[in-house]
Amino acid sequence: MWWLLSVAMAASTGDAPLGDPSLWTERADALLAGPPGCWELVGRAVWDHQVGRRGGVEGAAVFVGRLEDGVWSELWVRPDGERSWTARDPGEVSYGDSAHFAPLIGAGRGGSLSVGVSGEGVQVDAQRRGDGDPVNGLRHLLEALEGGVETSDVWRDPAREGVVLHRDLALRRGSAPAVIEAFFPGEATQPAAVDYRFPERMSVNGVPSVVLRGAEVRLRGRVQDGVLLPVAEAVRGTATMLGMELAFAQTVTYLSAVACQAP
Repeated sequence: MWWLLSVAMAASTGDAPLGDPSLWTERADALLAGPPGCWELVGRAVWDHQVGRRGGVEGAAVFVGRLEDGVWSELWVRPDGERSWTARDPGEVSYGDSAHFAPLIGAGRGGSLSVGVSGEGVQVDAQRRGDGDPVNGLRHLLEALEGGVETSDVWRDPAREGVVLHRDLALRRGSAPAVIEAFFPGEATQPAAVDYRFPERMSVNGVPSVVLRGAEVRLRGRVQDGVLLPVAEAVRGTATMLGMELAFAQTVTYLSAVACQAP
């Protein structure tokens, strides 16, 4: 489920100079930021989180969300079923009010985007937790970790028939860099794929501190009427905190995107 095997082809919008990596970086970042304007997205999420041998939770849900200029303003969720298990209890599939996922694209207010479900199994409240500027979790993590040095390269790959943007982001703790790679198919100037690969082991400052291992994020997009829209996203990795190890994996597939109707 994690590996997104297909790449959505973006529309061709003409050539762009390869000698300006910052231009391609800005375009690649647009997929994580979310589309401009107001869009209603329908999607399905699948997750599998395990706390060592102690137990875990796995499940799926469908959702409808409203994304306004890259900020989630509404999110309704209906769980497809979730199983919580422990070392002593294999658990049973429940169709109650649990949904343990959050979209990677776009931003939530108050520093986070949470998904809560009402007693009827449908989210009826926006995801806002407190006030503050909208924040994208992945972008916030990159800003907190980066060491101020970045190397970028752009080239046309004949084998893949498109343009590749490769970025190495030095991290503060002196580990291997984080790598971001974006692919622009054909003559497109909007990305069909953006992948984020973190070092095999990296520390995240905080109380308590967290150690991430093998964390990866993959985003896929498509162009509709000139607008870059999400197709799929996936994240996986392992986090260690206070002696507990959490293996996390989440895949979200966006089934449709429709521009919001004027009131």
